[in-house]
Amino acid sequence: MKIKLGLLALITSAHLAAFEVADLETEHLYLRKVVPADVQDIARIALNPEVTKLTGMFSPMKTVEEVAAFTSKVLIGENGQPSQYPLVWAVVDKQQQGVIGIIAFVAYSERHARGEIGYAFNQEFWGKGYATQAAQAVIAYALQQGALRIYATVDPENGASERVLQKIAMTYEGLMRSYMIINNKRVDRKLYALIAAL
Repeated sequence: MKIKLGLLALITSAHLAAFEVADLETEHLYLRKVVPADVQDIARIALNPEVTKLTGMFSPMKTVEEVAAFTSKVLIGENGQPSQYPLVWAVVDKQQQGVIGIIAFVAYSERHARGEIGYAFNQEFWGKGYATQAAQAVIAYALQQGALRIYATVDPENGASERVLQKIAMTYEGLMRSYMIINNKRVDRKLYALIAAL
């Protein structure tokens, strides 16, 4: 796996909260900043009820226009305001050149050097190993910048995503009851985490 840090400003590992999205590359994928032209591809993910039911990454949306507004405000930032997800990557398939997923490193605590990884992929690309590749790239990058604990939550019924977390060497830590509200319903989540080597 190659990690390209061309977009990374001068930083130290102690200032992970301030670093920018770097271009990352795996065998089959490019990971880069989200841009406005990605809206149609993101809509194929965000408007899929199977995706929203399992991930909780997207607020409820019904139209491409709503996805465009979400992308501008939450994933990119608008009117001089930073995005709500400052560390989010568009996952691009090298062969098709389209965005097939979104992956983010969020809820970072600089004091405790911990953050959460989350992802959502176009359903057409489920089960092909792309989520695993993308997650490995983001985790490697976060660890390089000084993260000590990286965690993820997963729907107890989402066995495929749970297997991704197991493949990227995360350890199951327990069930968090009523952890999220999705579509006005309280849902449980399994907690997985990876700890940086000492």
